[in-house]
Amino acid sequence: LISVVLIVGFAVDLGPTVRKQIVAQLPDVQKKIGREVSVGTVSLRLLPKLRLRVHDVKVSGQPGQTGVLGEPLAEIGSIEADVSVLPAVLTMGRRITVSRVEISDGKVQVARLSGGRLSYEDVLDHLASQPKDDKPLTQAQIDQLAGIRIERAELKQSAVLFHDLSTGKAAPPLKIDGIHFQLTDAQLFGESQLSLDMALLQL
Repeated sequence: LISVVLIVGFAVDLGPTVRKQIVAQLPDVQKKIGREVSVGTVSLRLLPKLRLRVHDVKVSGQPGQTGVLGEPLAEIGSIEADVSVLPAVLTMGRRITVSRVEISDGKVQVARLSGGRLSYEDVLDHLASQPKDDKPLTQAQIDQLAGIRIERAELKQSAVLFHDLSTGKAAPPLKIDGIHFQLTDAQLFGESQLSLDMALLQL
């Protein structure tokens, strides 16, 4: 039995199964934000660490629009996460150590429309219309969240583009490029170290 578990953990990629579960949840997400969401390939291996890889995540542009407004609101090239298995097993899930979370090749496009409204505000409107759950967290839920430790989280090689469509005249976007955000030794109720680098460009 142990040998079977080891073979599955090291050799079997559970990504396709996980992707099916993610895709099954997308209609609910799309209903909440009013935008289509797509996910590319997914890879999941259990040993020697739990390693999750998700590629090509996209949030679509405004429905029925063309040009900048029809382009994806947000794109993520890859999301990678490594979770140490042994601490979680020894503590029965009370202590979870995420050794690495990395988001790469992210891109967000924001446009200012006539009247000053921003292109993502329809998403905020959809979220605001959802039923609110004001039930406070239980002590068990708080303890569980406090047991999660992230050794390193990074957002890298990412960009934000700002388009001004309010004047009706074509103008190059303002681009914040080379975004690199790093968080180390993070816990919900503890101190963390942050660093942020970026470059501001006018295209």
